[in-house]
Amino acid sequence: MIGRIVQWWDERTGFFTWLRRQTDIDLPSGPSWGLAIGFALIVTLMLEAVTGIALSTAYAPSATDAWGSVYFIQYQLTGGELLRGLHHFGSHALVLICVLHLCRMVAVGAYRAPREVFWLSGLVLLALILAAARTGHLLPYDQKAYWSTRVPTNIAGSVPLIGGMLKTLTQGGSDFGTFTLTRFYGLHVGVLPLLILLVATGHWGLYRKHGAAPTASTPTAAMSKLSGSMQQLLNWGLALLVVAVLFAVVAVMGVTLEAPADPSSQYEARPEWYYLSLFHLLKWFEGPLYVVGTVIIPGVTITFIALLPWLDRGSVIGRRITVIGGTAILLAVVTLSGLALAEDANSETYQTASQTVARNAAEAVRYAGDTTWGIDVSGRVVLYEGKKVFRREQCAQCHDLRGEETKAVSAPSLDGYLSREWLHRLIKNPNHDKHFGLTKLKYDEEEGTGMEGYESLGEPALSELVEYVASLAGARYEPPIDREMAGRGAALFDDECSGCHDIEGDASVGPHMQGYGGMAWLTEMIRDPTHERYYGELGDKMPKYNHLSGSDMQSLAAWLMQLRFEGRISE
Repeated sequence: MIGRIVQWWDERTGFFTWLRRQTDIDLPSGPSWGLAIGFALIVTLMLEAVTGIALSTAYAPSATDAWGSVYFIQYQLTGGELLRGLHHFGSHALVLICVLHLCRMVAVGAYRAPREVFWLSGLVLLALILAAARTGHLLPYDQKAYWSTRVPTNIAGSVPLIGGMLKTLTQGGSDFGTFTLTRFYGLHVGVLPLLILLVATGHWGLYRKHGAAPTASTPTAAMSKLSGSMQQLLNWGLALLVVAVLFAVVAVMGVTLEAPADPSSQYEARPEWYYLSLFHLLKWFEGPLYVVGTVIIPGVTITFIALLPWLDRGSVIGRRITVIGGTAILLAVVTLSGLALAEDANSETYQTASQTVARNAAEAVRYAGDTTWGIDVSGRVVLYEGKKVFRREQCAQCHDLRGEETKAVSAPSLDGYLSREWLHRLIKNPNHDKHFGLTKLKYDEEEGTGMEGYESLGEPALSELVEYVASLAGARYEPPIDREMAGRGAALFDDECSGCHDIEGDASVGPHMQGYGGMAWLTEMIRDPTHERYYGELGDKMPKYNHLSGSDMQSLAAWLMQLRFEGRISE
Protein backbone atom coordinates (compact mmCIF):
# COMPACT_ATOMS: atom_id res chain seq x y z
CA MET A 1 0.00 0.00 0.00
CA ILE A 2 2.81 2.40 0.91
CA GLY A 3 4.52 1.62 -2.38
CA ARG A 4 1.35 2.41 -4.33
CA ILE A 5 0.91 5.70 -2.45
CA VAL A 6 4.53 6.68 -3.16
CA GLN A 7 4.12 5.76 -6.84
CA TRP A 8 0.81 7.68 -7.10
CA TRP A 9 2.38 10.79 -5.55
CA ASP A 10 5.52 10.54 -7.66
CA GLU A 11 3.56 10.20 -10.90
CA ARG A 12 1.71 13.41 -10.16
CA THR A 13 4.44 15.50 -8.56
CA GLY A 14 7.75 13.89 -9.47
CA PHE A 15 8.93 14.51 -5.91
CA PHE A 16 10.59 11.15 -5.25
CA THR A 17 12.19 11.09 -8.66
CA TRP A 18 13.60 14.56 -8.00
CA LEU A 19 14.79 13.44 -4.55
CA ARG A 20 16.59 10.42 -6.02
CA ARG A 21 18.32 12.64 -8.56
CA GLN A 22 19.42 15.01 -5.81
CA THR A 23 21.08 12.18 -3.93
CA ASP A 24 22.52 10.47 -6.99
CA ILE A 25 26.06 11.83 -6.65
CA ASP A 26 29.20 10.64 -8.40
CA LEU A 27 31.27 8.74 -5.81
CA PRO A 28 34.67 8.09 -7.42
CA SER A 29 36.06 6.60 -4.19
CA GLY A 30 32.91 4.76 -3.18
CA PRO A 31 30.61 5.31 -0.17
CA SER A 32 32.02 6.43 3.17
CA TRP A 33 30.97 7.65 6.60
CA GLY A 34 32.84 10.88 5.91
CA LEU A 35 30.45 11.74 3.09
CA ALA A 36 27.51 11.10 5.43
CA ILE A 37 28.55 14.02 7.67
CA GLY A 38 27.09 16.54 5.23
CA PHE A 39 23.74 14.73 5.20
CA ALA A 40 23.71 14.61 9.02
CA LEU A 41 24.26 18.36 8.95
CA ILE A 42 21.17 18.83 6.77
CA VAL A 43 19.01 16.66 9.03
CA THR A 44 20.20 18.52 12.13
CA LEU A 45 19.40 21.84 10.45
CA MET A 46 15.87 20.57 9.77
CA LEU A 47 15.53 19.48 13.42
CA GLU A 48 16.60 22.95 14.55
CA ALA A 49 14.06 24.56 12.24
CA VAL A 50 11.17 22.40 13.45
CA THR A 51 11.95 22.78 17.17
CA GLY A 52 12.68 26.49 16.73
CA ILE A 53 9.31 27.15 15.11
CA ALA A 54 7.56 25.24 17.90
CA LEU A 55 9.41 27.19 20.60
CA SER A 56 8.68 30.54 18.96
CA THR A 57 4.93 30.01 19.45
CA ALA A 58 5.34 30.35 23.23
CA TYR A 59 8.32 32.73 23.48
CA ALA A 60 8.02 36.43 24.37
CA PRO A 61 11.02 38.50 23.12
CA SER A 62 11.15 41.24 25.74
CA ALA A 63 13.44 41.84 28.69
CA THR A 64 10.52 41.58 31.13
CA ASP A 65 8.85 38.46 29.71
CA ALA A 66 11.62 36.41 28.05
CA TRP A 67 12.74 34.49 31.15
CA GLY A 68 9.17 33.83 32.23
CA SER A 69 8.18 32.53 28.80
CA VAL A 70 11.18 30.16 28.74
CA TYR A 71 10.25 29.01 32.25
CA PHE A 72 6.72 28.33 31.00
CA ILE A 73 8.05 26.39 27.99
CA GLN A 74 10.39 24.25 30.05
CA TYR A 75 8.34 23.58 33.17
CA GLN A 76 4.69 23.98 32.27
CA LEU A 77 4.25 23.39 28.53
CA THR A 78 3.66 19.76 27.57
CA GLY A 79 6.80 18.50 25.84
CA GLY A 80 8.42 21.91 26.28
CA GLU A 81 11.52 20.66 28.08
CA LEU A 82 12.17 18.13 25.30
CA LEU A 83 11.67 20.77 22.60
CA ARG A 84 14.01 23.24 24.29
CA GLY A 85 16.56 20.55 25.02
CA LEU A 86 16.62 19.32 21.42
CA HIS A 87 16.94 22.88 20.12
CA HIS A 88 19.65 23.79 22.65
CA PHE A 89 21.84 20.74 22.16
CA GLY A 90 21.01 20.67 18.46
CA SER A 91 22.80 24.01 18.06
CA HIS A 92 25.91 22.49 19.66
CA ALA A 93 25.62 19.48 17.35
CA LEU A 94 25.33 21.78 14.33
CA VAL A 95 28.59 23.54 15.16
CA LEU A 96 30.40 20.26 15.80
CA ILE A 97 29.11 18.56 12.65
CA CYS A 98 29.90 21.59 10.49
CA VAL A 99 33.47 21.71 11.86
CA LEU A 100 33.89 17.96 11.22
CA HIS A 101 32.53 18.45 7.69
CA LEU A 102 35.09 21.18 6.97
CA CYS A 103 37.91 19.16 8.58
CA ARG A 104 37.11 16.25 6.29
CA MET A 105 37.16 18.57 3.30
CA VAL A 106 40.66 19.65 4.31
CA ALA A 107 41.75 16.04 4.87
CA VAL A 108 40.74 14.92 1.36
CA GLY A 109 41.58 18.21 -0.37
CA ALA A 110 37.95 18.89 -1.32
CA TYR A 111 38.71 22.61 -1.50
CA ARG A 112 41.02 22.38 -4.54
CA ALA A 113 40.06 23.75 -7.95
CA PRO A 114 37.38 23.78 -9.20
CA ARG A 115 35.83 23.56 -5.70
CA GLU A 116 37.02 26.94 -4.35
CA VAL A 117 33.51 28.43 -4.15
CA PHE A 118 32.26 25.18 -2.62
CA TRP A 119 34.87 25.59 0.16
CA LEU A 120 34.07 29.26 0.74
CA SER A 121 30.34 28.52 0.94
CA GLY A 122 31.09 25.95 3.64
CA LEU A 123 33.00 28.55 5.65
CA VAL A 124 30.15 31.03 5.27
CA LEU A 125 27.71 28.33 6.41
CA LEU A 126 29.79 27.72 9.55
CA ALA A 127 29.91 31.46 10.26
CA LEU A 128 26.12 31.71 9.92
CA ILE A 129 25.58 28.71 12.20
CA LEU A 130 27.86 30.27 14.83
CA ALA A 131 25.94 33.53 14.50
CA ALA A 132 22.63 31.71 14.90
CA ALA A 133 23.93 29.93 17.99
CA ARG A 134 25.22 33.22 19.41
CA THR A 135 21.95 35.11 18.88
CA GLY A 136 19.88 32.21 20.21
CA HIS A 137 22.04 31.97 23.31
CA LEU A 138 20.73 35.31 24.58
CA LEU A 139 17.04 34.50 24.20
CA PRO A 140 16.43 32.78 27.59
CA TYR A 141 17.66 36.03 29.14
CA ASP A 142 19.02 34.30 32.21
CA GLN A 143 22.31 35.10 33.93
CA LYS A 144 24.45 32.97 31.64
CA ALA A 145 22.77 34.28 28.49
CA TYR A 146 23.08 37.90 29.55
CA TRP A 147 26.66 37.95 30.77
CA SER A 148 28.16 35.63 28.15
CA THR A 149 26.61 37.84 25.45
CA ARG A 150 28.11 41.00 26.87
CA VAL A 151 31.61 39.56 26.38
CA PRO A 152 31.49 39.27 22.55
CA THR A 153 29.61 42.55 22.41
CA ASN A 154 32.45 44.26 24.26
CA ILE A 155 34.92 42.51 21.95
CA ALA A 156 33.09 43.96 18.97
CA GLY A 157 33.38 47.35 20.64
CA SER A 158 37.18 47.00 20.77
CA VAL A 159 37.57 46.85 16.98
CA PRO A 160 39.54 49.95 15.87
CA LEU A 161 37.60 52.76 14.19
CA ILE A 162 34.25 50.95 13.88
CA GLY A 163 34.06 49.30 17.33
CA GLY A 164 31.63 51.79 18.84
CA MET A 165 29.30 51.58 15.86
CA LEU A 166 29.41 47.75 15.91
CA LYS A 167 28.61 47.64 19.61
CA THR A 168 25.69 50.07 19.29
CA LEU A 169 24.39 48.18 16.26
CA THR A 170 24.62 44.85 18.06
CA GLN A 171 22.98 46.08 21.27
CA GLY A 172 20.30 48.08 19.54
CA GLY A 173 21.29 51.11 21.63
CA SER A 174 23.71 52.28 24.27
CA ASP A 175 23.08 49.34 26.62
CA PHE A 176 21.47 45.92 26.89
CA GLY A 177 17.71 45.69 27.14
CA THR A 178 14.56 44.84 25.24
CA PHE A 179 15.92 46.33 22.00
CA THR A 180 18.94 44.03 22.24
CA LEU A 181 16.74 41.01 22.83
CA THR A 182 14.32 41.78 20.01
CA ARG A 183 17.23 42.46 17.65
CA PHE A 184 18.81 39.12 18.47
CA TYR A 185 15.42 37.40 18.20
CA GLY A 186 14.76 38.90 14.78
CA LEU A 187 18.18 37.77 13.56
CA HIS A 188 17.77 34.31 15.09
CA VAL A 189 14.32 33.46 13.75
CA GLY A 190 14.23 35.51 10.55
CA VAL A 191 17.42 36.74 8.93
CA LEU A 192 19.90 34.00 9.84
CA PRO A 193 17.64 30.99 9.03
CA LEU A 194 16.95 32.48 5.60
CA LEU A 195 20.65 33.04 4.95
CA ILE A 196 21.50 29.54 6.20
CA LEU A 197 18.87 28.06 3.88
CA LEU A 198 20.24 29.98 0.87
CA VAL A 199 23.90 29.16 1.59
CA ALA A 200 23.18 25.50 2.45
CA THR A 201 21.17 25.13 -0.79
CA GLY A 202 24.00 26.68 -2.79
CA HIS A 203 26.55 24.46 -1.00
CA TRP A 204 24.51 21.37 -1.88
CA GLY A 205 24.15 22.50 -5.48
CA LEU A 206 27.92 22.92 -5.79
CA TYR A 207 28.39 19.46 -4.27
CA ARG A 208 26.09 18.00 -6.92
CA LYS A 209 27.91 19.89 -9.66
CA HIS A 210 31.41 18.75 -8.70
CA GLY A 211 30.60 15.43 -7.04
CA ALA A 212 32.49 13.92 -4.13
CA ALA A 213 36.20 14.65 -4.08
CA PRO A 214 38.26 11.54 -4.99
CA THR A 215 40.45 9.98 -2.31
CA ALA A 216 43.26 7.42 -2.42
CA SER A 217 40.83 4.49 -2.10
CA THR A 218 39.37 2.81 -5.19
CA PRO A 219 36.08 0.94 -4.92
CA THR A 220 35.60 -2.49 -6.43
CA ALA A 221 33.25 -2.99 -9.36
CA ALA A 222 30.62 -4.48 -7.10
CA MET A 223 30.94 -1.62 -4.64
CA SER A 224 30.68 0.95 -7.45
CA LYS A 225 27.42 -0.61 -8.56
CA LEU A 226 25.95 -0.38 -5.04
CA SER A 227 27.66 2.85 -4.07
CA GLY A 228 24.56 5.06 -4.32
CA SER A 229 22.33 2.81 -2.21
CA MET A 230 25.11 2.13 0.26
CA GLN A 231 25.82 5.84 0.69
CA GLN A 232 22.13 6.49 1.35
CA LEU A 233 22.20 3.84 4.04
CA LEU A 234 25.25 5.46 5.64
CA ASN A 235 23.66 8.91 5.34
CA TRP A 236 20.49 7.95 7.16
CA GLY A 237 22.36 5.80 9.64
CA LEU A 238 24.57 8.69 10.78
CA ALA A 239 21.70 11.18 10.76
CA LEU A 240 19.50 8.93 12.90
CA LEU A 241 22.44 8.31 15.23
CA VAL A 242 22.87 12.08 15.71
CA VAL A 243 19.15 12.49 16.48
CA ALA A 244 19.21 9.52 18.89
CA VAL A 245 22.24 10.98 20.71
CA LEU A 246 20.46 14.34 21.04
CA PHE A 247 17.41 12.65 22.59
CA ALA A 248 19.68 10.73 24.97
CA VAL A 249 21.60 13.86 26.00
CA VAL A 250 18.35 15.73 26.73
CA ALA A 251 17.03 12.78 28.74
CA VAL A 252 20.21 12.37 30.79
CA MET A 253 21.49 15.93 31.19
CA GLY A 254 18.42 18.08 30.65
CA VAL A 255 18.75 21.74 29.79
CA THR A 256 19.37 24.33 32.47
CA LEU A 257 17.66 27.65 33.06
CA GLU A 258 19.63 29.96 35.31
CA ALA A 259 18.22 32.81 37.37
CA PRO A 260 16.81 35.83 35.49
CA ALA A 261 19.38 38.27 34.09
CA ASP A 262 20.55 40.77 36.68
CA PRO A 263 22.78 43.56 35.30
CA SER A 264 23.69 44.64 38.84
CA SER A 265 25.10 41.27 39.90
CA GLN A 266 28.59 39.80 39.75
CA TYR A 267 28.88 36.85 37.38
CA GLU A 268 31.80 34.73 36.14
CA ALA A 269 30.81 34.68 32.47
CA ARG A 270 32.03 31.87 30.22
CA PRO A 271 31.22 31.36 26.54
CA GLU A 272 30.09 28.10 24.95
CA TRP A 273 32.78 25.49 24.26
CA TYR A 274 33.31 26.59 20.66
CA TYR A 275 34.38 30.08 21.81
CA LEU A 276 36.53 28.96 24.76
CA SER A 277 39.79 29.11 22.81
CA LEU A 278 39.21 32.75 21.86
CA PHE A 279 38.12 33.53 25.44
CA HIS A 280 41.38 32.14 26.83
CA LEU A 281 43.47 33.78 24.11
CA LEU A 282 42.21 37.20 25.18
CA LYS A 283 43.72 36.71 28.64
CA TRP A 284 47.17 36.96 27.07
CA PHE A 285 46.58 40.40 25.64
CA GLU A 286 45.75 43.48 27.67
CA GLY A 287 45.62 47.19 27.11
CA PRO A 288 46.83 48.30 23.66
CA LEU A 289 47.56 44.66 22.73
CA TYR A 290 43.94 43.61 23.25
CA VAL A 291 43.23 44.15 19.56
CA VAL A 292 45.83 41.48 18.76
CA GLY A 293 43.64 38.83 20.41
CA THR A 294 40.31 40.20 19.23
CA VAL A 295 41.08 41.14 15.62
CA ILE A 296 44.57 40.36 14.35
CA ILE A 297 45.05 36.69 15.32
CA PRO A 298 41.45 35.65 14.51
CA GLY A 299 41.62 37.66 11.27
CA VAL A 300 44.89 36.03 10.14
CA THR A 301 43.54 32.57 11.04
CA ILE A 302 40.30 33.04 9.12
CA THR A 303 42.18 34.46 6.11
CA PHE A 304 44.54 31.47 6.07
CA ILE A 305 41.63 29.02 6.17
CA ALA A 306 39.76 30.87 3.42
CA LEU A 307 42.86 30.87 1.16
CA LEU A 308 43.50 27.11 1.43
CA PRO A 309 42.31 26.44 -2.17
CA TRP A 310 44.91 28.86 -3.48
CA LEU A 311 47.69 27.78 -1.12
CA ASP A 312 47.24 24.12 -2.03
CA ARG A 313 47.13 23.66 -5.80
CA GLY A 314 48.21 20.05 -5.68
CA SER A 315 51.93 20.58 -5.17
CA VAL A 316 53.84 18.86 -2.35
CA ILE A 317 54.85 22.18 -0.78
CA GLY A 318 51.32 23.58 -0.97
CA ARG A 319 49.89 20.43 0.61
CA ARG A 320 52.43 20.56 3.43
CA ILE A 321 51.61 24.20 4.11
CA THR A 322 47.89 23.49 4.40
CA VAL A 323 48.31 20.31 6.46
CA ILE A 324 50.81 21.88 8.87
CA GLY A 325 48.86 25.13 9.12
CA GLY A 326 45.52 23.40 9.56
CA THR A 327 46.92 21.02 12.18
CA ALA A 328 48.51 23.92 14.06
CA ILE A 329 45.20 25.81 14.14
CA LEU A 330 43.32 22.74 15.32
CA LEU A 331 45.89 22.00 18.04
CA ALA A 332 45.88 25.65 19.15
CA VAL A 333 42.07 25.67 19.47
CA VAL A 334 42.04 22.38 21.42
CA THR A 335 44.95 23.46 23.65
CA LEU A 336 43.49 26.87 24.47
CA SER A 337 40.10 25.33 25.21
CA GLY A 338 41.72 22.73 27.44
CA LEU A 339 43.68 25.39 29.31
CA ALA A 340 40.50 27.39 29.88
CA LEU A 341 38.69 24.33 31.28
CA ALA A 342 41.66 23.35 33.46
CA GLU A 343 41.99 26.87 34.83
CA ASP A 344 38.34 26.95 35.84
CA ALA A 345 38.53 23.46 37.33
CA ASN A 346 41.44 24.56 39.55
CA SER A 347 39.99 27.94 40.46
CA GLU A 348 38.37 27.97 43.88
CA THR A 349 36.81 31.35 43.10
CA TYR A 350 35.18 30.06 39.92
CA GLN A 351 33.96 26.85 41.56
CA THR A 352 32.42 28.83 44.43
CA ALA A 353 30.79 31.17 41.95
CA SER A 354 29.44 28.16 40.01
CA GLN A 355 27.87 26.77 43.18
CA THR A 356 26.22 30.13 43.83
CA VAL A 357 24.92 30.21 40.26
CA ALA A 358 23.45 26.71 40.63
CA ARG A 359 21.83 27.66 43.94
CA ASN A 360 20.30 30.83 42.50
CA ALA A 361 19.04 28.96 39.45
CA ALA A 362 17.33 26.32 41.59
CA GLU A 363 15.74 28.99 43.81
CA ALA A 364 14.51 31.09 40.88
CA VAL A 365 12.90 28.09 39.19
CA ARG A 366 11.33 26.87 42.44
CA TYR A 367 9.96 30.28 43.39
CA ALA A 368 8.68 30.96 39.86
CA GLY A 369 6.27 28.06 40.31
CA ASP A 370 4.80 29.43 43.53
CA THR A 371 1.03 29.54 43.17
CA THR A 372 0.61 32.69 45.28
CA TRP A 373 3.39 34.95 44.04
CA GLY A 374 5.13 33.37 41.03
CA ILE A 375 6.17 35.86 38.33
CA ASP A 376 4.62 39.33 38.46
CA VAL A 377 3.53 41.52 35.56
CA SER A 378 6.98 43.12 35.33
CA GLY A 379 8.60 39.71 34.84
CA ARG A 380 10.13 39.53 38.34
CA VAL A 381 10.18 36.24 40.25
CA VAL A 382 8.81 37.86 43.40
CA LEU A 383 10.09 35.48 46.07
CA TYR A 384 13.48 35.10 44.41
CA GLU A 385 13.85 38.88 44.28
CA GLY A 386 12.94 39.03 47.98
CA LYS A 387 15.66 36.55 48.88
CA LYS A 388 18.13 38.56 46.78
CA VAL A 389 17.26 41.65 48.84
CA PHE A 390 17.80 39.64 52.03
CA ARG A 391 21.28 38.65 50.84
CA ARG A 392 22.15 42.03 49.40
CA GLU A 393 21.30 43.79 52.66
CA GLN A 394 23.34 41.16 54.57
CA CYS A 395 20.48 40.31 56.92
CA ALA A 396 22.13 36.96 57.72
CA GLN A 397 24.75 38.85 59.73
CA CYS A 398 22.19 38.94 62.53
CA HIS A 399 19.34 36.59 61.63
CA ASP A 400 19.93 32.85 61.61
CA LEU A 401 18.48 31.14 58.54
CA ARG A 402 19.08 27.63 57.35
CA GLY A 403 21.18 27.53 54.17
CA GLU A 404 22.63 30.99 54.70
CA GLU A 405 26.11 31.81 55.97
CA THR A 406 25.13 33.47 59.25
CA LYS A 407 27.82 35.78 60.64
CA ALA A 408 26.65 36.26 64.23
CA VAL A 409 23.21 35.46 65.61
CA SER A 410 21.91 38.49 67.51
CA ALA A 411 18.32 38.68 66.29
CA PRO A 412 15.35 36.32 66.01
CA SER A 413 15.89 33.21 63.87
CA LEU A 414 14.02 33.21 60.58
CA ASP A 415 13.88 29.42 60.24
CA GLY A 416 10.19 28.68 59.75
CA TYR A 417 9.41 32.36 60.35
CA LEU A 418 5.70 32.98 61.09
CA SER A 419 4.85 29.28 60.86
CA ARG A 420 2.64 27.81 63.59
CA GLU A 421 5.72 26.17 65.14
CA TRP A 422 7.62 29.46 65.14
CA LEU A 423 4.68 31.36 66.68
CA HIS A 424 4.17 28.60 69.24
CA ARG A 425 7.77 28.90 70.44
CA LEU A 426 7.58 32.71 70.42
CA ILE A 427 4.44 32.85 72.61
CA LYS A 428 5.59 30.02 74.85
CA ASN A 429 9.04 31.54 75.44
CA PRO A 430 9.75 34.85 73.68
CA ASN A 431 13.08 35.01 75.53
CA HIS A 432 14.41 31.94 73.75
CA ASP A 433 17.67 32.68 71.90
CA LYS A 434 15.82 31.91 68.66
CA HIS A 435 13.56 34.91 69.37
CA PHE A 436 14.35 37.93 71.60
CA GLY A 437 16.78 36.32 74.04
CA LEU A 438 19.81 37.98 72.46
CA THR A 439 18.21 41.39 71.91
CA LYS A 440 17.13 44.43 73.96
CA LEU A 441 13.60 43.05 73.76
CA LYS A 442 14.43 40.28 76.22
CA TYR A 443 12.18 40.35 79.29
CA ASP A 444 13.50 42.57 82.06
CA GLU A 445 11.25 42.69 85.14
CA GLU A 446 13.06 45.65 86.72
CA GLU A 447 12.91 47.77 83.54
CA GLY A 448 9.43 46.56 82.76
CA THR A 449 10.39 45.72 79.21
CA GLY A 450 10.02 42.62 77.11
CA MET A 451 7.41 39.91 77.21
CA GLU A 452 6.96 37.03 79.64
CA GLY A 453 6.33 33.54 78.30
CA TYR A 454 2.90 31.90 78.30
CA GLU A 455 3.94 28.31 78.91
CA SER A 456 1.60 28.26 81.92
CA LEU A 457 -1.43 28.41 79.60
CA GLY A 458 -0.94 24.77 78.62
CA GLU A 459 -0.67 23.28 75.16
CA PRO A 460 -4.35 23.35 74.10
CA ALA A 461 -4.71 27.05 74.97
CA LEU A 462 -1.33 27.88 73.42
CA SER A 463 -2.37 26.21 70.16
CA GLU A 464 -5.60 28.21 70.11
CA LEU A 465 -3.72 31.46 70.73
CA VAL A 466 -1.23 30.57 67.98
CA GLU A 467 -4.07 29.87 65.56
CA TYR A 468 -5.57 33.30 66.26
CA VAL A 469 -2.24 35.15 65.86
CA ALA A 470 -1.58 33.26 62.61
CA SER A 471 -5.02 34.28 61.31
CA LEU A 472 -4.22 37.99 61.74
CA ALA A 473 -1.92 38.02 58.69
CA GLY A 474 -4.77 37.06 56.39
CA ALA A 475 -2.25 34.85 54.57
CA ARG A 476 -2.33 31.26 53.36
CA TYR A 477 -1.42 28.52 55.80
CA GLU A 478 -1.15 24.77 55.33
CA PRO A 479 -3.37 23.36 56.69
CA PRO A 480 -5.77 26.32 56.42
CA ILE A 481 -6.63 28.41 59.47
CA ASP A 482 -9.17 26.70 61.74
CA ARG A 483 -11.66 29.55 62.26
CA GLU A 484 -13.37 27.96 65.24
CA MET A 485 -10.04 27.37 66.96
CA ALA A 486 -8.91 30.92 66.10
CA GLY A 487 -12.11 32.26 67.63
CA ARG A 488 -11.28 30.62 70.95
CA GLY A 489 -7.76 32.03 70.60
CA ALA A 490 -9.20 35.54 70.13
CA ALA A 491 -10.92 35.29 73.49
CA LEU A 492 -7.64 34.20 75.08
CA PHE A 493 -5.88 37.12 73.41
CA ASP A 494 -8.37 39.59 74.92
CA ASP A 495 -7.79 38.11 78.36
CA GLU A 496 -4.01 37.65 78.26
CA CYS A 497 -2.49 39.97 75.65
CA SER A 498 -4.70 43.00 74.99
CA GLY A 499 -3.14 44.93 77.86
CA CYS A 500 0.09 45.33 75.83
CA HIS A 501 -0.89 44.60 72.23
CA ASP A 502 -3.49 46.60 70.36
CA ILE A 503 -5.47 45.10 67.47
CA GLU A 504 -6.60 48.38 65.97
CA GLY A 505 -3.09 49.56 65.13
CA ASP A 506 -2.77 52.38 67.68
CA ALA A 507 0.30 52.92 69.83
CA SER A 508 0.68 50.34 72.60
CA VAL A 509 3.31 48.86 74.90
CA GLY A 510 4.05 46.01 72.50
CA PRO A 511 3.81 45.82 68.72
CA HIS A 512 0.34 46.37 67.33
CA MET A 513 -1.21 43.15 66.02
CA GLN A 514 -3.44 44.35 63.22
CA GLY A 515 -2.41 42.22 60.23
CA TYR A 516 0.51 40.78 62.22
CA GLY A 517 2.89 38.94 59.85
CA GLY A 518 1.04 40.13 56.75
CA MET A 519 2.34 42.20 53.83
CA ALA A 520 1.49 45.65 55.23
CA TRP A 521 2.69 44.81 58.77
CA LEU A 522 6.03 43.43 57.60
CA THR A 523 6.60 46.24 55.12
CA GLU A 524 6.12 48.98 57.68
CA MET A 525 8.04 47.15 60.41
CA ILE A 526 11.06 46.64 58.12
CA ARG A 527 10.86 50.26 57.03
CA ASP A 528 11.07 51.48 60.64
CA PRO A 529 11.22 48.89 63.47
CA THR A 530 11.66 51.71 66.02
CA HIS A 531 8.21 53.13 65.30
CA GLU A 532 5.98 53.19 68.38
CA ARG A 533 3.59 50.80 66.68
CA TYR A 534 6.35 48.18 66.53
CA TYR A 535 9.33 47.83 68.88
CA GLY A 536 10.08 51.44 69.77
CA GLU A 537 13.55 52.39 71.00
CA LEU A 538 14.26 48.77 71.97
CA GLY A 539 14.17 47.86 68.29
CA ASP A 540 16.98 50.21 67.31
CA LYS A 541 19.46 47.35 66.97
CA MET A 542 17.80 46.61 63.64
CA PRO A 543 18.49 49.36 61.07
CA LYS A 544 15.72 51.10 59.20
CA TYR A 545 15.35 49.91 55.63
CA ASN A 546 13.46 52.89 54.28
CA HIS A 547 15.97 53.12 51.41
CA LEU A 548 14.46 50.05 49.73
CA SER A 549 12.29 50.61 46.68
CA GLY A 550 8.63 49.69 46.81
CA SER A 551 9.12 46.58 44.68
CA ASP A 552 12.12 45.42 46.72
CA MET A 553 10.24 45.93 49.98
CA GLN A 554 7.21 44.03 48.70
CA SER A 555 9.38 41.17 47.43
CA LEU A 556 11.25 40.95 50.74
CA ALA A 557 8.02 40.92 52.73
CA ALA A 558 6.51 38.29 50.42
CA TRP A 559 9.59 36.10 50.84
CA LEU A 560 9.47 36.46 54.63
CA MET A 561 5.83 35.37 54.54
CA GLN A 562 6.86 32.39 52.41
CA LEU A 563 9.32 31.16 55.05
CA ARG A 564 6.44 29.55 56.94
CA PHE A 565 6.46 26.90 54.18
CA GLU A 566 10.26 26.46 54.01
CA GLY A 567 10.45 23.58 56.48
CA ARG A 568 10.02 22.96 60.17
CA ILE A 569 11.99 25.04 62.64
CA SER A 570 14.79 23.70 64.81
CA GLU A 571 14.64 23.90 68.58
